[in-house]
Amino acid sequence: MKFHLSRNSTLNTLLSRVSDSGDPEDLAPMYYVHTSSGRKTSYIYKIAPDAAGKFKGRKDLSEEELKDQEEIARIHWHRHISSTLVYNGRRVDFNDYMPSKGVLQLTRSFKGPDGHTYEWHTGYTTPYLVRLDENSKPSARIVDFQQDNKFTGVKHAYLEIHPEGEHMLHQQFRTIKFSLRQA
Repeated sequence: MKFHLSRNSTLNTLLSRVSDSGDPEDLAPMYYVHTSSGRKTSYIYKIAPDAAGKFKGRKDLSEEELKDQEEIARIHWHRHISSTLVYNGRRVDFNDYMPSKGVLQLTRSFKGPDGHTYEWHTGYTTPYLVRLDENSKPSARIVDFQQDNKFTGVKHAYLEIHPEGEHMLHQQFRTIKFSLRQA
């Protein structure tokens, strides 16, 4: 499952699913990330299927247009203390929800709804998400994120979710927003 981003960042962007035929013009808007002015709070919305048609081809949506969409997460950004994630009526510190690992702390892990542990790797390469096996070794690549890049020929930023990760889309959109902001 591949999603095109309407912008080359996750700051304010419409994520549209590319059709199964792979036609880059056949896009279905599914999620929208809105970051407030001042960049203190980011909101992640699930676009209702009956509203997707009117948002097709757009880069931005207004707050008025978003009021009828489902908010699946909210991130309150903080500089000196842990940022906060609000979802499903819960409020958690990101350092507890996704603890960092490694010398440079560029890897963050979280527990998926299926009980598996997943890790975002952001570092100096293309960000990606892997599922870990019982020995804490990568067992499946779940998500790849690519920004547009004139050197590699990528024309649109995209997020590719492999079949092993399709069961937890909301959680991936919550975690990628935080992971990419931290990278």
